[in-house]
Amino acid sequence: METLNLLQDLAIVLLVSGMAVLVFQALHLPRVAGYILAGVLVGPHTPLISLITDETSIRTLADIGVIFLMLSLGMEFNLRRLFKAGFSALVTAILDVTIMVWLGYRLGQWLGWTPLESLFLGAIICDSSTTILGRVIEEMGWGREKFAGLVFSITLVEDLLAVIMIVLLNGLVLTGSVQAGAVVSQVWQLGIFLIAVIVGGMLTLPRFLNYLARKGSDELVIMTTVGICFGITLVAVRLQLSLALGAVLVGAIASEARGYRRLSALIDPLRYVFSAVFFVSIGLMLDPSIIVHHGGAILLVAGAIVIGKFFNGMMGTLLTGHDLTTSVRTGAGLAQTGEFAFIIAALGLSLHAMGAQVYQVGVAAAVLSILINPYLLRASTPLVEFLNARAIFRPLINGFQAYSQWSAQIRKGMSPGPIRRAVRRSMLTLLINIALIAAIFGIASFFGRHQALLPAGSDWSRPLFTAALWLTAVLIALPLYAASIRKLDALAMLLAEIGIPSTVVAAWAQPMRLFVSHAILFGGCVGLGLMTVLLSSTILPPFHTLLILAGLVALITWQMWHWLSIVYSRAQNSLRAVMLDTTPRAGETDPSSQGESPVAELPGLEIKAMEVPAGSPLIGRHLRQIRLRNRTGASVVGIEREGRQIMNPAPTTILQVRDRLFLMGRPEQIAASRKLLTEG
Repeated sequence: METLNLLQDLAIVLLVSGMAVLVFQALHLPRVAGYILAGVLVGPHTPLISLITDETSIRTLADIGVIFLMLSLGMEFNLRRLFKAGFSALVTAILDVTIMVWLGYRLGQWLGWTPLESLFLGAIICDSSTTILGRVIEEMGWGREKFAGLVFSITLVEDLLAVIMIVLLNGLVLTGSVQAGAVVSQVWQLGIFLIAVIVGGMLTLPRFLNYLARKGSDELVIMTTVGICFGITLVAVRLQLSLALGAVLVGAIASEARGYRRLSALIDPLRYVFSAVFFVSIGLMLDPSIIVHHGGAILLVAGAIVIGKFFNGMMGTLLTGHDLTTSVRTGAGLAQTGEFAFIIAALGLSLHAMGAQVYQVGVAAAVLSILINPYLLRASTPLVEFLNARAIFRPLINGFQAYSQWSAQIRKGMSPGPIRRAVRRSMLTLLINIALIAAIFGIASFFGRHQALLPAGSDWSRPLFTAALWLTAVLIALPLYAASIRKLDALAMLLAEIGIPSTVVAAWAQPMRLFVSHAILFGGCVGLGLMTVLLSSTILPPFHTLLILAGLVALITWQMWHWLSIVYSRAQNSLRAVMLDTTPRAGETDPSSQGESPVAELPGLEIKAMEVPAGSPLIGRHLRQIRLRNRTGASVVGIEREGRQIMNPAPTTILQVRDRLFLMGRPEQIAASRKLLTEG
């Protein structure tokens, strides 16, 4: 009897799916929304025409649908395609997913949901659908447009991030905590599974499928692939990992087979059938009465999806150097969420990690974003025309165009060669500094978790202990912060010079170089601040205490900036002496220090050394007060003082008698600097 009920439910699901495709295709609307609406109509929460009421059947159909859907999506994770996604796609995808997870969490908290429910809401709205977007772009005939390849690459990276989110959420719910032991255990188990499946699969599965394909039997290929998929999925479930993980891994590995296209064609019919089953099963679990009751929350979340992802996609592509038209269209394409939203929602419901209202709101908002997306994408072209036609937006558009050209120049200047090596050295130094800062805060957090060492009954001292611990960690890391800011300053100057070469002598060129370098430096400093807050989140003192301590740190940094630079330089030189066994002698230029100058090999520029004369009127003044770069165009990239090297000196550095300055610029700029140093 149970078998008969399952067959009956499957027949109903497939029939209503076919009807939904027919109607929504005629209306030029995404089919996914039609499947979900059909599920609502025949589901147990619509009494008048309820045809499917068995919850067990619904869950079984949904699980089968997830496996086939993830298998087909996994085939889109072809490793070569993923590597071709590019820097722009990677940055935009990470920016979009991070902001949307945070936004969803904050919305959930504002709606009064638990932290876990809020986190699931963030995961539901973070990913844009590759399949839905592909169908919309195909129907609009925009497949060969410039933005199409970019937006597909972004959604591909977002899909991969969504898979990681599923695994993390699954582990979080099953362990019931974020304690270090539980997290390490889950990550260790996940790592073993991934290594075993990926390494073993890459060595065997593509070759095995190629062997089967040579037998000329499609039946043999499809049965073997599906059998392996179900087997790996079963292992993942037994290990308390996500149901979707095993299927997506098999799909990604199978896509490396030479007969990938043939295999994909064989999988497609199964994908069409069971994907429809999955989406209809999502609709079966939607309750119209709850949706009506939470209509305001649904509109709020749907608005967050459409508006948030639109601006994230647009700003991500603008910041990575694309023009306004491409960026607006990319943002419009990303302004929806699809398959993974429903998979994550179903996961949260099956694990009892969220209440029915969260599921209803998340899924309904996702469906609403899918319905809005085609219209938003069609409106992207008129929107660009509107922005271009309004004088009020002209300065902003011109600024983005200049930034786009500068980014293109950066990419051109970053071709393999000395400049690229210089940027790489600077970035490596920054990463090492950040790793050391993270280690310092990691040690501080360890002590923060062991406050049990404090005497009993000393609750009043715990906030004081935390504040002192945070302040100590920051003070120990201050030389690293100072060095990172100086390195950011040098890197910003380098990128500004690459983007707007010194051969450009227009009146706007020098102010633009200054603006770009200052903007990069400011953004880097903000990033360091946010990183500090995240790293020290477990020992972060209360807000008012934090403000006072931050002010104290700023005062110490301002007063001791020069000393901090000396401490870092001495530590760096000592480390070099140990590693290379070469200690610079007094009065001799350190070759490794010279390597720190990332601009020594820039085409069109040169670096000249000149000594500050004894009678110079600039002696005793800060570099900031002299304004050498503004007045001459040359930059001070280093100072040799009493045999000691000061690379990328701070603006507060005071010129002293017999300082030997290293100036970067064109010959005429260096000549003007020489005259300024002599005459004032």
